[in-house]
Amino acid sequence: LYPVNSPRKQDEVASFIGASYFRLLGARQRYGASLRGLAIDTAEPSGEEFPRFTEFWVEKPGAHASFIQVFALLDSPSVAGAYRFVIKPGETTFVEEEASLFVRKEIKKLGLAPLTSMFLVGENRTHFVPGFRPEVHDSDGLLLHMGDGQWLWRPLVNPQKSHRVSRFATDNLTAFGLLQRDRDSRSYEDLAARYELRPSLWVHPGANWGAGTVELVEIPTPNEFHDNIVAYWVPKQKPAPGQEFQWGCTLSAFLNGPDRPALEAVIGTRITPEHDKDPPRFVIDFTGGTVASLATNATVQAKVQASHGEVRNLVVQQNEITGGWRVFFDLGGDLNEEADLRATLLDGNRAISETWVYRYARGS
Repeated sequence: LYPVNSPRKQDEVASFIGASYFRLLGARQRYGASLRGLAIDTAEPSGEEFPRFTEFWVEKPGAHASFIQVFALLDSPSVAGAYRFVIKPGETTFVEEEASLFVRKEIKKLGLAPLTSMFLVGENRTHFVPGFRPEVHDSDGLLLHMGDGQWLWRPLVNPQKSHRVSRFATDNLTAFGLLQRDRDSRSYEDLAARYELRPSLWVHPGANWGAGTVELVEIPTPNEFHDNIVAYWVPKQKPAPGQEFQWGCTLSAFLNGPDRPALEAVIGTRITPEHDKDPPRFVIDFTGGTVASLATNATVQAKVQASHGEVRNLVVQQNEITGGWRVFFDLGGDLNEEADLRATLLDGNRAISETWVYRYARGS
C-alpha cells in the first residue's frame, strides 16, 4: 500500500496473487494485465509448467521511504530461484527486478519477464461477441523496441479456433510491453470494469540480454474472465542444468505511452471481412504529431508488405480529425495460408511511423 493517489489514503500499488503472478498499479489505474516471475514451456505441446513463489521476505521501509524491497523464493520441478523486487510507486510505478535461477533439468523454453493479459474483442472485430460493449480488453497491442532501433506495433487478436504463437527475433532487445493504448471510455462503455484505466506494462532489460525472441501467445477465449494473452522474452542461449543464470529488468505500469521518438503511432486497426468475392480491407489509423515536422510539400506514402496474398488499392489519407494518417488497402489473391503483414508510413525514404505488424488468417 502507498498513498499514490491521495496523501490521505493508502492505495494498493502491488499485489502478489499466486503461482509467480503479480500486478502493479500507478496513479489512477485499475488492475488489469499481470506479470510473472518466470514462464516455462508456454504454448508447448508437452504442457506448461507454472513455477510459484513459495516464500517472501519484506524489508520494512523507513517512515519516509519512497520504495519497498521484497525478496522471494521461486520453486518448480525444473527451476529454483531467488528474486529481488524494488517497488517504487508513483504516477508510473516502477519495479527493479533481479533474479538468480538454478535450472534443475533441461527446459525446452524459458520465458523471462512474462506479461499476461486479456483480449476479448477490439476494433479489428475478428470475433463476434454479443452485448452492448464495443471493445473488451485489458491490453490492445504488443509494442516492441527492437535491437536495430525499429518500433513495432502488433494489435492483439482473439483467435477463433486455436492458439497462435508469433515470434519477433532480435539482438539486444531494447524494450517490450503489452499496452492499453485506447484511453477513451466510449470505446468500452463499461462503467464497472473501466478498461480505459487498465495499466500498460513495459519491460526494459536491465543488462544485455543478448540475442533472443519475444514470443506472443494468443489463445481463444469466449469471455473476459480468462487471461488469453501472454508475451515474454526467450533467450537464444538457454541456461544449462546445474548452472546459475542471472538476469534483471525494470518493469513499469503507466497510463500514457513509454518515452519514444516522435513517430506516428498506430491507434486503430479495423478490418472489413471477406464477402463472396470481395477481399478483406484493412484500415489503419496512425497519429502522434509528426505532421508539424513535415515539409509543406511532403508526400506521405505507405510501404505495405504481405507474406501471402496481394496488396491492392493502397491509399494514404490525412486524417483531419486526429491530425494523423489513415491507410487503406485490400488483401487479395490466395489467402489459404496465414499472411504476415507490415505497414510503415514514409516521407520519401524516411520512416515517420512505427511499423504495424499483423497476422491475418481467413475466418479468424
